[in-house]
Amino acid sequence: MLRKILLATVLALGVSGAAEAQSTVALASRTFGPATVDANGESLTLPDVRGVQTVGIQTVGTFSGTLELQCTVDGTNYKQVDVTPVSSQTPAASMTTENVFTASVGGCTAARVISTAWTSGSVVVMARGT
Repeated sequence: MLRKILLATVLALGVSGAAEAQSTVALASRTFGPATVDANGESLTLPDVRGVQTVGIQTVGTFSGTLELQCTVDGTNYKQVDVTPVSSQTPAASMTTENVFTASVGGCTAARVISTAWTSGSVVVMARGT
């Protein structure tokens, strides 16, 4: 009888712990966008990246312009963050082509992908944080 109680307790704790770990993963993954950018100063805002370590950004479209990933700790002053295109693995200060990029935003409270120079075209920007 004692073995059955012990086994039931262990199984209950194991299932509870697994469910708790699964919900933590779901909460840490966030999707932002899509947003269409077709002029200077337009952006995709990632309003809450607390707990997010890495963000993936996808740009889709034909455009001639410059996008930057910027993040903030105080919610007001945004600073540029390097991104790494998956096609080259070389960090860059900006995004000027259709691609998928990754970047570290650990420690930031919010982030944005903003156009800092624009000539023509439009791009759809999406992001996912984990």
